[in-house]
Order: sequence, then structure tokens, then C-alpha cells
Amino acid sequence: MLPKRAISDANARLQTRNFRREIVDGLRLLFGHPLLRLFLSQAALVNVGAGIFLSMLPLFLLDRIGVASWVFGLLSSLGAVSGVAASLVCPALRRRFGEIRMTVLFSALAPVAVLPAPLAAVFPSAAVPLVGSAEVLIAFVIVGRSVAAAGLRAGHVDRVPGPGIGRQQRGHPGRDAVGRIARRCRGERVVHPGGAVAGSRRDVGRDRRPGGLAAALPAHPAGRMGGLNHSRRAGERPTVGRVEITADIVTDLAPTGALRASINQGNPVLVQGTPDAPTGVTVDLAREIGRRLGVPVELLCFDAARKSYEAMATGRADLCFLAVDPKREESVTFTAPYVEIEGVYAVPQDSAIGAIEDVDRPGVRVGVNQGSAYDLFLTRTLRHATLVRGDDGIDEFLDQGLEVVAGIRQPMTELVAARPEFRLVDGAFMRIRQAVGTTKSRGPATVAFLRELVEQLRASGFVAESLRRAHQSDALVAPQA
Repeated sequence: MLPKRAISDANARLQTRNFRREIVDGLRLLFGHPLLRLFLSQAALVNVGAGIFLSMLPLFLLDRIGVASWVFGLLSSLGAVSGVAASLVCPALRRRFGEIRMTVLFSALAPVAVLPAPLAAVFPSAAVPLVGSAEVLIAFVIVGRSVAAAGLRAGHVDRVPGPGIGRQQRGHPGRDAVGRIARRCRGERVVHPGGAVAGSRRDVGRDRRPGGLAAALPAHPAGRMGGLNHSRRAGERPTVGRVEITADIVTDLAPTGALRASINQGNPVLVQGTPDAPTGVTVDLAREIGRRLGVPVELLCFDAARKSYEAMATGRADLCFLAVDPKREESVTFTAPYVEIEGVYAVPQDSAIGAIEDVDRPGVRVGVNQGSAYDLFLTRTLRHATLVRGDDGIDEFLDQGLEVVAGIRQPMTELVAARPEFRLVDGAFMRIRQAVGTTKSRGPATVAFLRELVEQLRASGFVAESLRRAHQSDALVAPQA
């Protein structure tokens, strides 16, 4: 079995254990607060009603009413058409009204959506239009609630509630946050734990703010230490350090209304999980930046650094999280690094290569991930050795019997642990400085905002805590620039 597959299996088992813990914590949150219990019971009622309705519908229409089969088929298709229409309309509604208002709206519409179904039994002559309207309304409500729920989930900075979050205890952050959501739904002014008023969209510096859970929930504890000014008066714009977050900065960095973050899943230290549900320090940083701007975050996941960079360079992404490199700096402006990782070599046990300088010799072939930071670095620095590039440098090393493979320390350590016939060469040939990047077309104020925020998140402990949650060493946090 290839080391890459063994490493992947180990990561999968770890993700399964974390996922089970997240399920338990999520259930505690759902059943531990009356507002969430209300939403849950209402959603269950709608789904049960929809299930009964769909189960009884063929018997009622075909046997009792005696409608033609083609009419029944047409009625059944109305739900699909309504679902497609809702999937196109509801994202715009979420951006316009926010997740909270949208959740309340569709919760109120749920009983109305189900109502035409029993009326069809009372008024058989109007059964066809009543059933058709029920199909349309039920599908629209289900999709609308799902879109609102997805927005709430994306806006939540802390991925996993802490242990015991569902307990009925006064002053618990999760309980207090849901209480603030309820007050916002009633039109009351809500104050964050740090004192910042979140009663209007204006307080985040942009009128298109979705105005949902990202504003209502308290900031990440480390994020609060990270320099966001929570003590401002109502109507004042938020700041990060000395940088005021203006509408121009938000529009400049998120011109589509959402912050598109390019995520490199080829680096297992910074990103874990799947493309559909990525986790890790890079993902946490992207969501925190979006939260500070007051916009939703779209995560664009790629399996290699070069693809992530290409998305940034071609305008498909607004942010990237890559290693600083002179070649990349031709088109990307970087912040100071938030994490530093070592680049190391691995060789067969019987190799004559005993030190870093022994690698750069004629006849030595070095496997690398194409377009990676160490590929770019070694392209500039090696004079005699030959680089063999591929989607996975370890696979090239194993398949072609290369003399050396280069990579970041953590997966390379796992390689030699899984395959004792290989060993690491002492020392590191480079330090890979991971930073946040954006295109050079961004304005000076936007760049200053990113640099200030990343530095404060690094210094506050946000990055260290995120690394620990991902089961990575907090010693990887970059030193002060």
C-alpha cells in the first residue's frame, strides 16, 4: 500500500472521530435551547407532513378523485420546477434580507404550504389546483429553509460548539448567541459581548451585508483579542487596528458580494477534510476575514497549490492562502506569514546522501509536487540535480525510483514512518512561509486591512488555537514579522 493511501486512511479515521464528537455537540445545542428546539420541531413537522402528503397523494388523486395519469404526472413535476426556481431565487433573498429574517419567513410559510393538501379532501372539485399549489409551496419552503440554514452554517466562525454547549447554563456563549438571534428577530438592538452594536447592516461597513449569524454570534475568542474594535458607538464603522473597514474595502475585496477564498487542499498541515467540508487553519482564516467584512465566504477547493494560485491570478478567487515566493509575488500581494513550515528531503536508507548540500549533484533526481513552493524554490536554487515534477512528488519518487523526494516535513515524516526503507535527510532546505494573498489590483487600504488583520490574528492566538483544533503543532505559528 502506498504511504499516501495509508496517511489518507489515518486522516479519515481521525476525521470520523471528530465528526462523531461534532454530532454529539450539535445535538446538545439543538435540544438545549428553546428557540432551536422550536425550529427543529417545526422543521420535523414540515417534513413529516410533506412525507404523509406525498405518500397519500397518488391514492387520493388516482383512486378517489380519478384524475388522469398525465395530470398526476404534471402535478408531481410542479414540485421539481418550484425547487429549481427556489434554488435560483432564494440565494438573492438571503443576501437581501439575511439568514435570520429568511429563516423566520420560511418558518412562518411552512404551515401555509401544507394547508392546501387537507383542503383538497374537503373540496374535491378543486383538488387539482389545491394539490398543485401545495406541491409548489412545499418545495419552495424546503429549499428556502435549506438555503437559509446553509448561510447560517457558513457564517459561523467556530465550526464545532464547545463541550456542554447545550446545557441550560446562564452566560454560556452559545446560549447567549441564540438569545441575541431571537432578539434580533423581534427587531431589538443586539449588543455583542464586547459592546459593538449589531442592530443594522450599516455597522459592518456595507449595505449588502447578509446580516445573519456572522453578526449575531460572538466573535471567536482569539478574534476578539485580535484587534477588532468592539467598543465603538452605534453608527461607527468597525476597525482592525488602525484600519477602518469601509464600504470601499468590502467592495474591493469581495466585488461579487461574497468573499471567494482559494483553498489548497494539497497541504495537509493547513487544510483537512473534504472539498465539500474543508477544515483547518486556512479555512478558519478565510471565514474570519469574511466575518470581519460582513460578507459570506465561498470556499474554492483545489488539490494543488498551482491550481489555487491560478484561480487567484485569473480572478476566480479574491484571496489565496499560499507560500510567499518571488515568482508568485509578480501577480499577488502577500501579508506577513501566519505559519512557517519546513521543506525537507527523504532518501532511501542506503543512499549516500547524508546532508542537504549532497542533493545538488549531477545524476540526482528530486521528486516534487508541480507548482509547489518548494518546486519554485528548488527551481531557482538547484544547479546540478534534476527536478521530476508530478501531481504528487512522493508517487514520482516511488514509481520511478528517484534518488530524492522533497516535501513539507509533516507528510514526509509520515512517509518514513510508514516505509522504514526511507529516511529523512537532517535539516531543512527551506522555510515555507504561508501567508494570505490577493491580486496586486487591490487598493492600498484593502491590502493594509489584510496585513493588519492577519498579523493580529497571528499574535492573538487565533492561528495557534486553529492549528491545535486541527491536531497540528502550534509551534508552526510564524514569528513576528
